[in-house]
Amino acid sequence: MFFVLRCVDISSTPIQVNEYFLDFLKVDDTSGKGLFDAIIDELNIVGLDINDLKGQGYDNGSNMKGKHQGVQKRFLGINPRSFYTPCGCHSLNLVLCDMVNSCPKATSFFGVLQRVYTLFFSSKKRWKILQNHIHSLTLKSLPKTRWESRIESVKAVRFQTLQIRYVLFELA
Repeated sequence: MFFVLRCVDISSTPIQVNEYFLDFLKVDDTSGKGLFDAIIDELNIVGLDINDLKGQGYDNGSNMKGKHQGVQKRFLGINPRSFYTPCGCHSLNLVLCDMVNSCPKATSFFGVLQRVYTLFFSSKKRWKILQNHIHSLTLKSLPKTRWESRIESVKAVRFQTLQIRYVLFELA
């Protein structure tokens, strides 16, 4: 998990918003309590008071946004002014994933990409033949939830369609 601090400076004109990357946090316990404890430890290390927290933003995972056991609930229990806002980028990503899954043409397109990847990746021999013909971009599996990562899968096929087609004919 990465830890970013966003500060709002209301003493300047215009008001300034600054973000600071603080650290990558190694978290073994990904429950709401485990993540909360990791964040609290990091706040203590950098010397920040939880009562100064005015907002919190995470992805839409239940361990983060959960109303009963999630990180946001635990922060609100200590500081009721630390309002939770879901991450806009993550929310957009979820909308895009749902949109693709509801469009038959998109589902078919990404299904074909995944099958091409699986065909080669499931056999070391086929993967080696593919690598002998493709030298720049390699095929990648399609992630279920990270929409922006799918572009790498599309690029590999888009820019090397002829080479992939040649390898498929060779395998046939």
